[in-house]
Parts: sequence; C-alpha cells; structure tokens
Amino acid sequence: MKRRVFSIRRFEGWAVKLATYTVSILLVGMINGSIQRGWGFNPHLLDTVVTFLLVSEALSILENLHEAGCPVPPAILRIIGKIGSRAQSRLDKMLDEDL
Repeated sequence: MKRRVFSIRRFEGWAVKLATYTVSILLVGMINGSIQRGWGFNPHLLDTVVTFLLVSEALSILENLHEAGCPVPPAILRIIGKIGSRAQSRLDKMLDEDL
C-alpha cells in the first residue's frame, strides 16, 4: 500500500492458503465426524483446528495493520496471542493423547 503496488503473488498466496484451509477443514471435519459416529464421543478436533486458524489469521492481520502504521492496541494483540496459545496447547494435548 505504501508503495502503491499490487502484487499478484500476494493474491496467488491468498488463493493457495484458502484452498489449503478449506481442504484441511474438510478432512478434519470428516475425521471428527467418523470418531463421533464410531466411538460415540466428540473429540472437538474441528472446533480446535478452526479456532487455531481463525486466531492465527486474526493475529496476522493485526500485525500487518501495525506494520502498515495503523494504531493497534497492544491489549488486543495480547488477548489474541493468549487465545492462540490456548488453542495450540489444546491441539498439542489432543495429538499427544493419540500417541
């Protein structure tokens, strides 16, 4: 924005990220549904993965806004960072239980 240049590579990167996230969410949703139907409990894999993706993208957007010169309150960055670390630790815990 500062240089007034639009890069098509950024758009391509966004499209690849969107496709990757979509496939990941579909696969995790199918695994979560299979576990729920087969074993009778909800492991909340899909909830955790979606939360982690949303928090990481929100944090990335806020960091980019901060780098672009927009004022972003540090408290918001801390809150999103805490939510992200909780989601990451929950995901790590679930993956460790499977091993």
